[in-house]
Amino acid sequence: MKRATILLALGIPFFATSSALAQKTTITVSNTADEGPGSLRQAILDANEFDAPARIEFALTADDAGYGTTRGVFTIFVRDALPEIANPGVVLDGKLRGVMTNYNQATLGGGSTGVEGARLPGVDGPEIEIVGAGGVRAGLVVGAEGVVIRG
Repeated sequence: MKRATILLALGIPFFATSSALAQKTTITVSNTADEGPGSLRQAILDANEFDAPARIEFALTADDAGYGTTRGVFTIFVRDALPEIANPGVVLDGKLRGVMTNYNQATLGGGSTGVEGARLPGVDGPEIEIVGAGGVRAGLVVGAEGVVIRG
């Protein structure tokens, strides 16, 4: 079985593998806690338990402890590595849903580069970051086929 580690840092869409998106059970991440109900860790554990692919979405609010008002970014601090995404076909959609959308108004990139002056598109800054404590690898491990990660 192939494994890939994917770090969510820039909010740039990344597709681990492609799959047809069938009807999926939706699991909502509702806080930035490291563990427990509504956490990303619990959402991954729950998604791995389903017999069919699941969809993980984020619905966070500005009163969450992990929300940084200076940058407009939610930060999830993890003490231990997150569990592997082991259920084929899981979709992890890092765009915020609900009352908060695109609070980080920063744009990364843009302008031109190189001797040809090629235009680079600007991309929205991150809305959600995963940060490891004390040297913990802060990323997502994909151990199944057909997993889609986008931000």
